[in-house]
Amino acid sequence: MPLNTATSVVDFLKSQNKPSDFNSRKSIYDTSGLSSAFGDYRGTPEQNTTLLKRLSTATPTLPLISDQRPGQGDVIDESKTPKDVIDQTTPSTIQNIYDLAKSDEEKAAEAANVESSMALAASAARAGEGLQRDVGTLNRTAAENIAALAQKGQRLTTQTQEKYAAAGLFRSGKEKGAEAQIAQDVATKQASVQAKLGDQLYNSFSDFEKNYGTEFLSKLSIPEAESFSKLPVAVRGIVMQNYQESIAKAQEKASKGALSTLEKLGYTVVGGQVIQTLTGRSAERAEEAGVRAEERLSLAEAAGRRAEEAAAHPKATETEKRQATIPVINSNLIKSKGPDGFANLQTYFSERMESPFSGADFDKRFSHLLSPTDRASLRSTDPLEFEDF
Repeated sequence: MPLNTATSVVDFLKSQNKPSDFNSRKSIYDTSGLSSAFGDYRGTPEQNTTLLKRLSTATPTLPLISDQRPGQGDVIDESKTPKDVIDQTTPSTIQNIYDLAKSDEEKAAEAANVESSMALAASAARAGEGLQRDVGTLNRTAAENIAALAQKGQRLTTQTQEKYAAAGLFRSGKEKGAEAQIAQDVATKQASVQAKLGDQLYNSFSDFEKNYGTEFLSKLSIPEAESFSKLPVAVRGIVMQNYQESIAKAQEKASKGALSTLEKLGYTVVGGQVIQTLTGRSAERAEEAGVRAEERLSLAEAAGRRAEEAAAHPKATETEKRQATIPVINSNLIKSKGPDGFANLQTYFSERMESPFSGADFDKRFSHLLSPTDRASLRSTDPLEFEDF
């Protein structure tokens, strides 16, 4: 199979009867000054092409023909023409003779190709350096993010300690007690997470992630945790931070909702203690008063029914019948009470006219159910009947 010296540096070296193994090519590459522009030799196609172009454009060293002197090397053969010498030279020399025959345009094009290749290699080298700087920046940023998360985790722990202490959950040593409670809760949950994920997967996370991201890790299944552990540290830190912030917002919202509900029910939280507000006490007293009023009304209705039954009894005396109407009248007047808590004046006059009692006697028994203003109007209406009232 003929050698492909135009595109293969290995074939080119073989055609020159030179070693073409990797170390030999690397040595030629380094001595040609290509490593400074194209990086260390790795045997890539681009490096081999560049090395081939460098070897192909090298200045040929022809053997002496006419000016070689005896005793300085080979024996001079005066009968050989320059063409005979060229025919007997190595392929490298032949290739360079062909290069000499190339036009200036072809040489300029090849030089431009070499220059473009070198420029491309330089750009690649600069890009590699930029990528290395970006990786360094990413690592540094990740470390900074982890430090920031650690500080935030400490702040959250401190805030939680203060909340425990403010809630009055411990009678003595509140802050130390709260911290111990938090540590115990975290340790319990961490043991549960470790049991679920297994030691190997659980230990693939850093101690900081185990502490700060305990709540997040507890929500992951084993496949999810395996995928999550393969993400960069910075990404994992951001995910855990966002999760913790979401939990904090939800807890804050729930706390506000609970306080709002307490306020609507007439209670508030002061110094970790739930106490009843003035509005709550007033509402409670009003409710109790309403219950008592309903109870009195029920008693009055029951007494009225008993009085009606007694009045309807054929053997009842007039006095007994008159006394039996008192609970009925009292019940009717209580039922007529308005928002101000006093009996309706029109109902009062109606019951007064239909009762078997005199006006003065009726008012002595029932006028206390009227408002002070209505009672005054009764005196002005019938002053004689109120002389003894």
